[in-house]
Order: sequence, then structure tokens, then C-alpha cells
Amino acid sequence: MERWYQHLAVVNEQRKDAMSAAQKRQMLRSNRSKTQPVTRRLLNQLSQWAIKSNDNRQRTRVPQLRTQRVKE
Repeated sequence: MERWYQHLAVVNEQRKDAMSAAQKRQMLRSNRSKTQPVTRRLLNQLSQWAIKSNDNRQRTRVPQLRTQRVKE
């Protein structure tokens, strides 16, 4: 039984280490995104994505879906 508690303690410590490492990584990532200048390539990607999503929105027939839901 005592060995089991020791094992739990070790696992708990490992989990804490892993969590702190993940949090550190997340913090680094968020800091990097703040400091990085907006590049032309990034702007192009964003505009392409916006155009694509806009096309998809126009293709789907949203009003009909809404009216069908109301009738049911």
C-alpha cells in the first residue's frame, strides 16, 4: 500500500511537470504571436481564407434551412 502511495506521488509530480511545460509552451506561443509583425504572406492567407468562407456562405442556402426549422 505504501508503495502505491509513493507511485501516486511520483505520477502526480510528473503530471505537474508536464502541465507546467505545456503552460510554458503556451505562454511562449502567445508572446511570439504578439511580437510577430503581420507579414504580407499572412495577410494573403487571411484574405484567401475570407474569400473561401464567403464563397461557401453564398453557396449554402441558409434561409431555407431556417424556414424548415420553424415549420417543424
